[in-house]
Amino acid sequence: MPSNPPARFPRAALVALALLAAASHTRPARAEAEESALTLGPLFRGLSETAPGADAAFRPAFGLEARYRYGLDDFFQVGLALDLGLAPDPAFVGALTAEIHYVIDIVTWVPYVSVGLGTLVRDAVPGATAARADLLATIGGGLEYRPARDFALDLHGRYELALTDFDRTSSFSVVLGYTLFFE
Repeated sequence: MPSNPPARFPRAALVALALLAAASHTRPARAEAEESALTLGPLFRGLSETAPGADAAFRPAFGLEARYRYGLDDFFQVGLALDLGLAPDPAFVGALTAEIHYVIDIVTWVPYVSVGLGTLVRDAVPGATAARADLLATIGGGLEYRPARDFALDLHGRYELALTDFDRTSSFSVVLGYTLFFE
């Protein structure tokens, strides 16, 4: 009667254990109080606008965003975001927003949520003859991949509600950014 060969530890399991051991000895890339961050990246904005007496119209806009954040402590950050873009009309669309971020720091992957107030500026508004600026309230969130202390890749989005044109305008934005950190 043939005997069964002894069970061997699969090679994939050995590799996984080695990677886990190496990862447990890396320095954490934590957010800290008094740390500054600058994020730059391409932006996509979707505008939903309604002219008086008409149906809602969706306009996409493409542009760039620059965002600065400052860490008040290990969980809260304050910041400013400026984005500029063009809708296909072509029409200028931009926003300046002051934000508060709540960061859920779990070492390399860092999710966060944000709220903000700002201004949305557009130069081609359905039913209007001039540029328009509206007070903007935002809620959003994102996820940073921070493999080192000095940089991260960031994907974040915001839902934006024009408070001074509440019944006719809303928008959202999505940004893929590169973040530099300064201590």
